Amino acid sequence: MKGKFYVVLVWILFLSFLILVNGCSAQETQKDTNVIKLAALLPLSGGLGSKGEIRKLAIEIGVEDTNKNWEEEGSDLQFELTVEDSQSDPKVALSKAKKLWEEGHEIFIAGSSAEVESIQPWASEQGAIVISYSSTSPALRIEGDSVFRMVPDDTEQAKALAQLLEYEGIYGVVPVFRNDIYGSELTKFFTKEFESLYGTVTEPVTYQPKETNWELVSKKIADAVNCLEMEKERIAVVLVAFDEVADMLGMSDNEESMDGIRWFGTDTVTLSPVILKDKKIAEKAAQVNLTGVTFGIPDSPLFNTIQSELETGTNGDFLPDALFAYDIPGMLASVINKHKDPFDREELLNHMIEGSANYAGVTGWTQLNEKGDRKYYHYDIWQVQEDNEGSYNWIQTAKYLRNPGFPGYISPN
Repeated sequence: MKGKFYVVLVWILFLSFLILVNGCSAQETQKDTNVIKLAALLPLSGGLGSKGEIRKLAIEIGVEDTNKNWEEEGSDLQFELTVEDSQSDPKVALSKAKKLWEEGHEIFIAGSSAEVESIQPWASEQGAIVISYSSTSPALRIEGDSVFRMVPDDTEQAKALAQLLEYEGIYGVVPVFRNDIYGSELTKFFTKEFESLYGTVTEPVTYQPKETNWELVSKKIADAVNCLEMEKERIAVVLVAFDEVADMLGMSDNEESMDGIRWFGTDTVTLSPVILKDKKIAEKAAQVNLTGVTFGIPDSPLFNTIQSELETGTNGDFLPDALFAYDIPGMLASVINKHKDPFDREELLNHMIEGSANYAGVTGWTQLNEKGDRKYYHYDIWQVQEDNEGSYNWIQTAKYLRNPGFPGYISPN
């Protein structure tokens, strides 16, 4: 028996040694080649697939520009980017993150709140660094974890959306949301804000991420509208949705009670390219005056340069969170440049918030707050409109501005 015990013990020690050696060798390989690995988990397919390619291009340009800056500064450091399709599925995102971790990747760029929620417990346990360009759920503002977000959390978007509805003369709202952490949390905070402005909010209409019965969802929306006893011009549908917004718009004509009802959307709806691809859907969006809020980008020469590159590569699409994605490599480099060892993940993790204040990119000053979320921001307001030639486009109509210590307000263009 003792012999068998010693054999097992030797095997355990041997396997532990291999794991240790492999872990060290991955970092040593990066040091030897002066390469810092970045892994981007992007929704190139699925419910957010229409926005995946522009985000991918933005990160690629960000890596290329950061590497050029390092070279011009005389540094031999370089980012090496690996992109994986998350399929807009939180489980797939986590599975691919684990696989990339085993291959020596320690820094991950991620997107939606649902995907970040899936990755966060594993990442914090391992010490993997996750930086999101679009996650906004307040439930993920966790101080001391290893997740950092280049955008503000949704407590502020909720205020912007509520102020917008009041500004537009809306008194009653039917909230419609995708049943995940992003949809449920933002709807909760929005409801609180809108009711504080004396608005009325019905019971929400919810649907699952893989919903296909949009006729039933549309009927539920119409039934909720009918429960609001007020003039139609005072009623709005508020969507916390992804690309499926096109399906809901397409089905809305089946319900007569929906005629004359305004539609509004959050940051995942606003500027969605999928709405403009089908002319019938775009026409319907314009008919309901589809209006939404999304992250604001300051006008600057850098913005014009990067946006021009993105438009060239994506047929003219504009997506604010792609610009936040562009800023991730530059912000990371500014933090890493202050370290004695640029490959020390623990040092990077411990100094990310402090170091974020050293960088100003295309989206402005990237300083993070104590929770690891964007500290300074504003929101832009966009609407689908028809032009003189019969084409449909997203047109910026206003901004939501908020100065420290003062209430936010809508400023029309």
